[in-house]
Amino acid sequence: MKQTLRLLSLALVVLAMLPARGTSIWVNGNKITGSTTISTGGGTVTYDATSKVLTLNNVVFSRSGSDNNGIDNDDVEGLRIVFTGTNSMTINNASVVIPGNNSVIEVAGGTTTFKCTATNQNAIALYGDNVTVRGAGKLVLESTNGPAIQGREGSSNSIGFASAKSTPAATTCTT
Repeated sequence: MKQTLRLLSLALVVLAMLPARGTSIWVNGNKITGSTTISTGGGTVTYDATSKVLTLNNVVFSRSGSDNNGIDNDDVEGLRIVFTGTNSMTINNASVVIPGNNSVIEVAGGTTTFKCTATNQNAIALYGDNVTVRGAGKLVLESTNGPAIQGREGSSNSIGFASAKSTPAATTCTT
């Protein structure tokens, strides 16, 4: 019995030392963990870990360099990304938004612009499944060297907007 308890205790210690998955989100190079509010790109980013809502309000930034996605979800299931006010993100060497599984990208009001200038990258990369892109605000997607929105073959995603503009192609699926 003592041996079993020791092994169980050791296993719990090892598990506690492993990095947590599904608990962080990156915005403009800032790691968001737990409920927090940060100032970045002239606006605010607020994350409520309980409701899994990430809100960007009047955020403007430009990033370059490898692996520098604008918003990158580290597998937080059911993340809801809400944009309010005027938001503009330009990414030069990666995708602007990678939402994750069962996520919602919502432009609640104002105008949000995602511009991607990287080769073979996208303004929105729908690499998860069951992702919804919607909103009453205006969404502008620009991708100079690849499709504006890209999803994976076999994934199920939905896009619906009152006002949207996309250049060049609106959607594409790759294997």
